[in-house]
Amino acid sequence: MTAKDKLDELQQMMREEQGLSADGTTAPDYGYSCDYCKEKAHYDAQTISGLWAFMCDQHFAEHTHKRLGWGFGQRLVPITD
Repeated sequence: MTAKDKLDELQQMMREEQGLSADGTTAPDYGYSCDYCKEKAHYDAQTISGLWAFMCDQHFAEHTHKRLGWGFGQRLVPITD
């Protein structure tokens, strides 16, 4: 087993432990709440201060640069069968 194979296996185990999808972007029934108000979170994103937080739509608009993508954040989308 190569080092890359070991890393891939470890990353997959971590995703499964956290309940994330195979691509690591979201959990099937993610159920995260906004770190500011405890409403249902729709984003996992970096705040203006540099910290990361789960956020509802309102707090995403207030506390981020309103960008998504690598290094900025992601929209949480429930996976349905």
